[in-house]
Amino acid sequence: MKLYIKEESGRNIYLNKVVSTRTELREIVGRNDFKVNGKKYYIQDVKAAKDSNDTFKGVVVGGLIGAFAGPLGIVFGGAAGAIIGNNSDRRRIKNVERFNKSRNRWAKQKR
Repeated sequence: MKLYIKEESGRNIYLNKVVSTRTELREIVGRNDFKVNGKKYYIQDVKAAKDSNDTFKGVVVGGLIGAFAGPLGIVFGGAAGAIIGNNSDRRRIKNVERFNKSRNRWAKQKR
């Protein structure tokens, strides 16, 4: 999962943080606001996006591994890789949704 803030220009600025919720992000940052490139942002401004396409990777890797077993191996390997990759994608999407729906429990406190 990639965390980012959107600049006024529409460009995404990605944050080098690994957290599951905005409350965890606030705990790491230590406050409800922070600056990036001289501009002030708030924890609630941070969004999450899925960082990779595991279904596609699974098809490719599974197909390549299956190639050792011949044409039928490519089909079965690709299908197995797609299933495994799709499950990984679903988990990642749930994590992104959980972060984007999360609230910073300290948002109303003043420091």
